[in-house]
Amino acid sequence: MTESFFTDVDQFNEEKEQLAENLQKSRTFAKFSKEAAHQLIMYSDIVEYPKGSEVLTQGEMNNTAFFLVSGTVQIIQDDQEILKLKRVGDLLDEFSVIESQPSPVTAKVETAIAKVVSVERKHLEALGSVFDEIIQHMLLEKLQLTTQKAKRLVVVTEYLAESQSHLRLFQTTADQSLDRIMFLDPYGNVLYVNRSFLKMTGYVEKDVVGKHYMKLRQPDYSDELYENIHEIIIEGHQFRGISKYQSPHMGEIYETLTVTPIMEGDTVNHYVAIAQNITEKEEKRKKEEEDLKYGIEFQRRMFGDIPEVSYLSCCEMQIPHSGVSGDLRYAHLNDEDIFYFFYGDATGHGVKAALITAIVCNALSGMAQEKTSDHILHDLNEILSETLPEDNFITGFFIKITSNGVLEYANAGHCAVFLIKANQASFEILGNEPGVPLGIFPNEFIQPYQLERLQLNPGDKVFLYTDGVTEAQTQGKEMFGEERLCDFLQKNRNHEGHDILTYLEKELYEYRNGVEQMDDISACIIQYGVG
Repeated sequence: MTESFFTDVDQFNEEKEQLAENLQKSRTFAKFSKEAAHQLIMYSDIVEYPKGSEVLTQGEMNNTAFFLVSGTVQIIQDDQEILKLKRVGDLLDEFSVIESQPSPVTAKVETAIAKVVSVERKHLEALGSVFDEIIQHMLLEKLQLTTQKAKRLVVVTEYLAESQSHLRLFQTTADQSLDRIMFLDPYGNVLYVNRSFLKMTGYVEKDVVGKHYMKLRQPDYSDELYENIHEIIIEGHQFRGISKYQSPHMGEIYETLTVTPIMEGDTVNHYVAIAQNITEKEEKRKKEEEDLKYGIEFQRRMFGDIPEVSYLSCCEMQIPHSGVSGDLRYAHLNDEDIFYFFYGDATGHGVKAALITAIVCNALSGMAQEKTSDHILHDLNEILSETLPEDNFITGFFIKITSNGVLEYANAGHCAVFLIKANQASFEILGNEPGVPLGIFPNEFIQPYQLERLQLNPGDKVFLYTDGVTEAQTQGKEMFGEERLCDFLQKNRNHEGHDILTYLEKELYEYRNGVEQMDDISACIIQYGVG
């Protein structure tokens, strides 16, 4: 049973005033004045329908417009839901003002109650141009209404008849495409599908053309996906997404789905839906993803953990550019309690650079540990100059620290190292006259690496980093640079090592402000006298 009342001008009470305001705020009536919404309410019936009741069936009440006020209404064709309306101001369906449809369509209430505003033929003349303007906007400007009755615009078939040569060219091209292509009218009815669509779905053409696209919905596509598509395309925007689909003839495939409104001015004339099979690309991507996961795990095991040292505290920050890293950290504690540490940066980034780090790690693990830092770099260069492909190299900074605080180091083309003294306000720069990077030339063509020694005091921090830190860029391509790094370290010198690295990661992230990371970013802090 429904409750109905007619909104007389003299009875325009507070409740109806609020209803007019709600309609005017809706997306449908947003372009119209408050007075237009008032006129619609004054010359309308407001009806409450209980759950399961039919608001109307096409053919019963032509030239009557129905607008949703509250609740949810299903649009059903051939016992299948093709649309769901739940926003204030939604027109229940175009069929209420169109003389015919391919098959009967019904508007059925889904929620407990749905409140609907209806405007019948006898009130059209009273509303005049205001009603014409509202209805024309509701139907996406596809319907031209007179005060006597609603008329169709030129249907898609008439448009295509005037452009037969373009249609033939489109069909010839589309039939040769490997992608699934579907051509729809403004109401979602199928006008054309290509051969690939029929092959992949198992349909025959007579079971597709003329049907609403919702009747052909893929079971692998969720309700949310269809609702998302509908929300986007009715606004004249293109939808793009990636979905998995079970083809009856081709098995499981992955495809990109693109639904594009074809516009004439601000009006949607047609829709083109294209589903491109990307199964091979997706399988390749998954394999590359698995390979990358394996590479990351392999590199993690190869680097190992920094050994626990009674007289040192070590912490590190690693932000690879693409999963695996071209930045290298090698740490070892020998039987005499001497700590060996190598920090390096291979050319490039990604898998190629990661392979160089594997070669270096393998070479370092087999070297005589009793040698000094400069001789270790000397031996490492000899191996790499014979092993690495041309134009590939790695910079490196080698450190040895003893339990009594003697720091020995040598630099092979790497960034200088900051020594943050516990009892001083300034920094010491270590290795600011680096030697040649490793692997470029054999030893006979380069100068020996320079060996340096100094005494650490308890609380001193050694800060090592790769150039990914200083080369982080803004949108304007301004680099973070050494000066900002010095300012940052000065500001945070008294914090614990792991806190300094946490703050540095945040600082670099905010500095880049969404700009893509250009290189691997790594930093490490070794603090003496804290173990």
